[in-house]
Amino acid sequence: MKFVCIMQADGACDYSIGCGIKVLFIEADSKEEAINFMNNEWYMNDYERGDCDPSYYLNGGETPLKLWVIIEFEKAWDMLPMLHEWHDKFRATEEAKRKTKQEREDRAKYKELKQRFG
Repeated sequence: MKFVCIMQADGACDYSIGCGIKVLFIEADSKEEAINFMNNEWYMNDYERGDCDPSYYLNGGETPLKLWVIIEFEKAWDMLPMLHEWHDKFRATEEAKRKTKQEREDRAKYKELKQRFG
């Protein structure tokens, strides 16, 4: 089973893409296993590493959590290949527009020079 855990700090910014948001992807055999992973492998490890006391995330820290959810999902799609494809199409369209504009300008200049010099 696949899960995603989303945590959002209350009013904080860690200068990431999702300011103050942390997302973890978890593969587990059950919801309980995913919850245990978050408790044992992530939450308690912060304390054992000396990073912070577990209460830091509730009210003792500089940026207490206002959201902490685990969502189960069946499928996920990697959007990066699509983003590259969209970007390539965008660039090709922009290049075609640029060439059309340049040709229009060149033809106008040619017409002007032809009239001027015969």
